[in-house]
Formats: sequence, C-alpha cells, structure tokens
Amino acid sequence: MSARALIIEVRLIDGRFHGLGDWPPSPFRLFSALVAGAYGGRWATEMRDAKDAAFRWLERLGPPAIAVPHAVRGQATTLYVPNNDLDAVGGDPARISEIRGSTKVFAPRLFDAEAALLYVWPFAAGEAEAGTLGALSERLFAFGRGIDMAFARGEIVDAATAEARLIAHGGSVSRPGGGTDAATRWLACPMVGSFESLVERHAATAARFEARRDGRVERISFRKAPNPRARQIAYDSPATILLYDLRRPDGSFHAVATERALALATAARDLIVTRLTAALPQRSEEILRLVKGIAAGEADKARRLRFLPLPSIGSNHADMQVRRLAVEVPSDCPLRADDIAWALSGADLSRTDPETGEILQAWPTLVRADDRGMLAHYAGPSRRWRSVTPVALPASEASRSARQSGTARATAEADLAGRLAQALRHAGLNPAGATIAIRREPFDGHGTRSERFANDRFPAGRLAHAEITFPAPVSGLLALGDGRFLGLGLMAPVAAPVSIHAFAIESDGLQPADWVPLAAALRRAVMARVRDALGLRPEAGLPVFFCGHEPGGDPARSGTHRHLFFAADPGPTARLLVIAPHRITRTGPTGDEPDQLAALDAALVGLSQLVAGRHGVHRLLPLPPPEPGDPLIGPARTWLSATPYRPTRHPKRSADRAAHLTADIRAECARRGLPEPAVEILANAPGSCREPAVRARLRFAVAVEGPILLGQDSHEGGGLFRAEE
Repeated sequence: MSARALIIEVRLIDGRFHGLGDWPPSPFRLFSALVAGAYGGRWATEMRDAKDAAFRWLERLGPPAIAVPHAVRGQATTLYVPNNDLDAVGGDPARISEIRGSTKVFAPRLFDAEAALLYVWPFAAGEAEAGTLGALSERLFAFGRGIDMAFARGEIVDAATAEARLIAHGGSVSRPGGGTDAATRWLACPMVGSFESLVERHAATAARFEARRDGRVERISFRKAPNPRARQIAYDSPATILLYDLRRPDGSFHAVATERALALATAARDLIVTRLTAALPQRSEEILRLVKGIAAGEADKARRLRFLPLPSIGSNHADMQVRRLAVEVPSDCPLRADDIAWALSGADLSRTDPETGEILQAWPTLVRADDRGMLAHYAGPSRRWRSVTPVALPASEASRSARQSGTARATAEADLAGRLAQALRHAGLNPAGATIAIRREPFDGHGTRSERFANDRFPAGRLAHAEITFPAPVSGLLALGDGRFLGLGLMAPVAAPVSIHAFAIESDGLQPADWVPLAAALRRAVMARVRDALGLRPEAGLPVFFCGHEPGGDPARSGTHRHLFFAADPGPTARLLVIAPHRITRTGPTGDEPDQLAALDAALVGLSQLVAGRHGVHRLLPLPPPEPGDPLIGPARTWLSATPYRPTRHPKRSADRAAHLTADIRAECARRGLPEPAVEILANAPGSCREPAVRARLRFAVAVEGPILLGQDSHEGGGLFRAEE
C-alpha cells in the first residue's frame, strides 16, 4: 500500500499553455521537462548517477493523479512554415517561399497564473529517489513549448495529505483509469525505458546533420531522431453528481409526472441562480452564464451545470415518475460543487406570490439523497441507450406536420436521425458507426409520448424518443439535444446480454481427443434447451443464430458466421464456452442478435450437466465470462493452438501442405477481422491425409484481442487459440 506521495507543483508564469493536445498536460511532458532541466546548462557536467537512478525510479511508478486550474481556450494563431524539403528547390534558401505551405495552429489554454498544476505520484519505497526528484524539480524552466516559461517545486508528503491537496486544489482533478465517456482522456505517461529513450533522442538530435562527400560535392544528410517511448493511459476527470430526493413535509417521496421534468429542472436552476447571485454578487455574470446559459460561448457548454430529473426505472413495475433530481457539476466548472450543494440542500421549490404569499405552484423539497442506487440505472457503460425523456432536436420542415403519410413520416424521422447525430457531437460523442432509431412513441411500456413534453420553448415537432447503439460501450450520465441542461434527452442504458458463457468442467481422465467432441455435445445441449425455452415443437427449425442452418436445412451462407460458436478450453482451468458470433467476427451485434442472446441467457439458466455419449457425463459449473488478461481474450501478439485447426479447404494432392495450411489460416484471420499473422505449423493432430489437423502458432505485428476461433470446425470447438505467455 502506498503510504507516501511525491507532489510536483508546476506554475506557468504567464498563465498560458501552448502545448498541443488535451488539457491537462501529460505526465510524460512533465517527465521530459524535468529531464531537460536536470541535465542542461550549468548542470551538464554534474555527476549523473543519483539523477539517473531517480528518473529510472520515477518511470517505474504508476501514473500520477493530476490537478489543473480551470482553463479556457484562447484565440487560435496560424503559422505558415516551409515544408522540410529544401532539396526540391535545389537547396536554395532564397526559393523557400515555393515550398511554404505547412501550417501550425496554436490555441493556448488560458488560466489563472497564480494557480498551480499538481502531479501526485504515490509510492511505497524510494524515499531517497523521491527527494532527489524534489530537488531537481526546481531546475525546471519551461513546460509545454519554449515560450511557456515555468518553475516548479517538489515535496514528499503522506498519502492522506496528498489526497487532501488534490481535493482542496479547486480545479479539475484527473485520475488514471478512465471510463468510456466523453470525460476520458488518453495521456502519455513515463514507462520503463522512457529515460533512456530521451537520452538517445538528445544524442541523435545533436548529430542529426551529417556532412558527407559525394565526389567533389559535400552534402548534408539529415537523420530523424527516434521518438521517445511512453505509454498511453486513460484518465478520467468525472463530474460531481449531487443527488436529491423529492420529499413532502412528512418525509415521504413526492412523485412528479415525467412530463413535468423540464419544469422541475427549471425551478431548481432558477433557485440556484437566485441564491448564488445573492451570496456572490461579484460573480453574477459567471453564474448566469454557467447555470442559465445566458451569454454562454462555445467553450462554456462543457462547463455548464446540468439539471436531470430522474424517472424511476430499473424494474418492470417502475412507474417512471420523477422522485429524484441529479445536478451534474462538470470538473471544469469554476463554480464549486459545495456552493451548488449549499444553494440546493433543503430548498423548497414551491413558487409563491411575493405579495400575498399564496402558493402559485406546489413543488417538493430537495433533501440530499443517501441512497444512490437509482443513479446507477443511468450510468452505464453500455453500447445500447434509449431515451427516458424525449430529445429536443432542431426544428425541421419534415417534422412540423402533425398528420403524415407513412413515407412522409419515414422522411421526417430520417431527418431527425441526422439531427440526433449532430446532438451526439454536441455531447462530445462520435456518431460514426452508431445505429440510430427515432420515433414519437416511448420505448418503455411505462414511458410517455414525446409530444406530452411540449412547451413554448420546445414544440412537439422538435421532440422525439431515440435509441442509439454505439460501436463501443459508452458511460453516462448521458443527456442529448438542446434540452440536455434541463432534463430532456435523458438516456438510460439497455442491459446487454452476456456475449460469452463459460462453464467449468471436471477434466480428470479427459484425453486431448475428447475436447472437440465435448464442444459439439455442448452445442447439441444448448440447441435442445433453446428449443424448450422458445416453446418450439421438435419438428420446428431453430433460428439460424442457434443452429447455423437455414430453415430448409441447408448450412448457413458461408462467410457470414452469424451463429453461435462453441469452444472447449483445455487450459489450467478446463472450461467450455458458448460465444456470440460478434465476439469472433469483431463486429457489433446486428439485427435481432441482442434478442437472440437474451433468449440464450434464459435457456442456459440451470445447465449443470453435459451428456457427451461415449465421452462421458460431466458436471458443469457456471463461471464468470473471461475478461481482458485472460489467455483466451488477451490482448497478445503471439497465439498458440489450444485445439487442432482444420482448414476450410482440402489441399490438392500435389499441393505443398504447409503452404496450403498457412494460406488457409491467413484467409481465416482476414475473415475474422484480424491482421495477417506469421504462421508457424507446429505439429500434426489426429486426422486423415485429406482432412489434416494441425497445431499452429500465430504471430501478429500488433497485439490483438481474442477469442480466436478459426477453421472448418470452429463453431464446434476446433481451431481455438490461447495467448502464449
């Protein structure tokens, strides 16, 4: 456990940061700046041993936590510089205007120059090295680009003090271990070998120009210095979520109809503006800009507060009435979360006549929530999301008519789908690869039609319910559209069915030749259980997804592989697996595959015994699905056969057997969306000369993820590969 922490505090003299990339500056940028300061100038002849040891110690630590002041983008400046191709004009500097064309755009981050940037590295051992780095940090002179003059200091504190410093910083705190939402940033961090790579790069840069003679002509050759080595780490800078229960005076929940969500959010927003401007009159313009959006610029959108009434969901019996209010304070918002909490806690949202005291609109009292379970139903991560409150989209001519023909409605919904894609971009999400469905009716049986939310600001023609399937999981809270700051466009994740089912199997007495037949037996058992779960008669055919055969009995069209894979893993923990096709083909679920996977989930409940004919009767025990790091999932560059590979095509008698198998494996990898591997045929497995079966080793140029199932019998246990340790 880390009991101590190294804090390096950096201050930029002008309150500007010109470095390219996202804010905050990456830990590797600080590492490079520390190295440059420690060895440059008058310290170039200083003894290096202690300094080298300190930087090698730092590169072995985990990624640090980072706290930076709230910053805004400054005005961009474009510089036009010549291409690095003077030879194209005969080496004549006077003709440099002919090759000028490359541009560099600088958009500095602006912030309070008095505020510091904190980098906090926890450590358990290495007090001496940490002390050396604390002293060396005072030599730092620039951070970002050469024009970003800076100074720093380091200190060693206990872990509790370091955490308190991060919390009290008042800026945006980023921690390693980001999620899948828009707040996740990938930052370069030091790794083992980073220090040596900087030393090599410095030496190569000093000798990048080399003079050599070509006959009587002396030519100058240029050699590019090698890039430094760093690892990319996901950082998360999550927003603060303040959650409140809507209560009556007697303490019971005050349920509000879902269609009044916008009015409820507006009442809470106006109350915060009233209380904060009264307490902080000098910041009234900033409060109006960040809470109500008055005079807000493009840079303010990501820093604005969001008021999200939460309808009750998560159960078939949930009535989807609002009983809780979430207030999201972005990490980059200059307004402190504790000030927002002060303005809302115990607040009565009811509106009264200032003269008579008559209650004009009865609203509940906000009480800080102890139970945050409902919030988890909106958090994700998930690939598939559905709207709980309708999305407010820009008006369009196609959506203004209340009565439409089928063709006109389809045109209108296609138009709205395009506008929803734009709303995704506004929320910081990439719509590329996303599947969008949009309609007026709710997706939940207890939901409310979109036109019920209509008001003066958002007429019915701008409101629609949406379902979005992303190519990769996304985390919430997710709200889209023009009304996302006031509770409209609130999305909820749709629980994804399990894509890999795993079962432990007793492996005592099993021979290598038993594993593929066990997978085939599991396939037959699963098809029988699915047939019972779907209530199908014995003569009725199963959907292609489960059996791999068309209704007429013919095998499914070759090359698509849109049916279940079954695998037997004879590893240290012997297990059988049922794998969704999209995990093998590396594509997202298509068509009705999510519904088919849900049916598979139900059919596998209670599966505890496998009857495999002459291969015995075996007890099955459900296991958690394999996760990244598992030998079947990887990622890894080298993969080794776990069960024999059988080629998809028989070799000709005169063909080179090894070349045929190598080409067949590479073709299978291409069908699975994998890069082309180097194939090493290791040994023959049982099989005839016309149906060869081999074990192989696959080496990819980059690390790839599993599961990897290849070959003729890959749907029935053959051709399974494991990451080689």
